[in-house]
Amino acid sequence: MNLINRFHKTITEMGMPILENPIFYTAPVGIRFGIGGEEDVYIKKGIRRKEHPNPVYVNRAVERAFTIFHALPKKDWLLRIDLYDEKEIKETIKRLQIVDPQEKVLNEYELDGEKISHYELYWSLNDIDWPEETIIREIILADIGGINCLASAVYLLHPNEKILYHLYDDRGLDVVAKDQRKLYPLYETFNAWILDYDREQIDKTFKYKQETL
Repeated sequence: MNLINRFHKTITEMGMPILENPIFYTAPVGIRFGIGGEEDVYIKKGIRRKEHPNPVYVNRAVERAFTIFHALPKKDWLLRIDLYDEKEIKETIKRLQIVDPQEKVLNEYELDGEKISHYELYWSLNDIDWPEETIIREIILADIGGINCLASAVYLLHPNEKILYHLYDDRGLDVVAKDQRKLYPLYETFNAWILDYDREQIDKTFKYKQETL
C-alpha cells in the first residue's frame, strides 16, 4: 500500500474520514496541549526596537513539543505536509532541509465559487534522515515570523498505533488516537501542560481509565 492510501486508510479507521482542523475537535479521542510558555512571544531588538521571536519562548515550546513526541513510539511514522503551490513546496523543502517528498497528490475543489487547490506531500520517516528539530522549530515559528504556510499544515501519523501528532503552531499541539489507552501515559505524564480551555473534556475522556487503575 502506498503512503497516501495508508495515511487516509488509517485516519478513517481512527474515526476521521477527512483531516479537518482543529484536529482535537474532530477526533474521537485526543489531548490538546499548550506548547507556548509564560514568556513574552516577542522581544524588541536594535535601535528601531523591532520585534523578533523571543528565543526563550521558542526554545521552551520546542522542548515541550519534542518531549511529548519522544514519549510516543520511536519508529514507523509517516509525515504529511499540506502546501498550496509548487513555489511554496520548493521553498519549504529547502527551508526544512528535507528530501523531496516520496509521494505527492494535488487536490482541486471549489469553495464558494472559488477554485482551490492544494498538495499533500508524504514521507515515510523510516526511509529518510529527517530533520526533526528543524521541522518542529519551523512549525512553532510559523505564525510568529517563520514560514507561515506551515501553521496547521504538518501531520505525523503512526499507522500501526493509530496515533496522530499535530503541532499546529507555537500555541498548541493535538495528539489524537483511536484508542484512549494509547494516550493515557501522555495524559498522566504531561497533565500540567494540558490546555485549561479543553481540560474538562479531556478529563472526562480519560476518567474511566483513571477509575480502573
